[in-house]
Amino acid sequence: RFKNILLLIDNEAPTSHVFERAIALARRNHARITVAGVLDALPREMQRLIPAIGPEDLLELAAQERLAQLELLVEPERQEGFEIRTRVLCGRPFLEVIREVLREGHDLVMMMAEEEGARGEALFGSTSMHLMRKCPCPVWVMSPAQRHKYARVLAAVDPVTSDEAHQALNVKIMELAISLSRTEGSELHVVHAWRPFTERLVPLGSRLSQEEKEKVDQEWAASHECVFSELLQ
Repeated sequence: RFKNILLLIDNEAPTSHVFERAIALARRNHARITVAGVLDALPREMQRLIPAIGPEDLLELAAQERLAQLELLVEPERQEGFEIRTRVLCGRPFLEVIREVLREGHDLVMMMAEEEGARGEALFGSTSMHLMRKCPCPVWVMSPAQRHKYARVLAAVDPVTSDEAHQALNVKIMELAISLSRTEGSELHVVHAWRPFTERLVPLGSRLSQEEKEKVDQEWAASHECVFSELLQ
């Protein structure tokens, strides 16, 4: 499915398994891959400490250093004949990534989770959250601790809709989940969650007896199960 992958590499995070997974995916799909680093605006303190160099020149030096690091990372793959492009994007990270996706027609963004939670569990940082909500292509955010194949894949769908775009999204989620499960040798779990009908219409629910509420909710559940089964079929 994916033919033009954008891999974001954080200079401060370990990248080996994320890079290896992205390269493996690109090889399987005979896809192009671009490895990119993103530089945010340099802090004013740094500009003040190095007054002999202008802000634009300072950012250019930082971009050149970052590009050299990326080139060093991809060189072993290039020596094996695999074509990889490198890019350094400068600006607000999620905006620059979206611009790059639109400019180059990327169909997948891969990146590592940015933050660590109190228990050491990877959390979604602001960049990944912005991208998952606004990026025009799928975004695959990987945990730093996820170094092995996925044992179980969970696809969350909502088939109770008459909107064609929504239905197309359900199908795309299923296709991607099935493809990933086959590739990884994973169990595939599919979930659909909904609220009882009488909870959604509080004024109506207050006028119904307990028996009537249970009957309505049972019929509502049956209708959800029906469309859920149709999607799975």
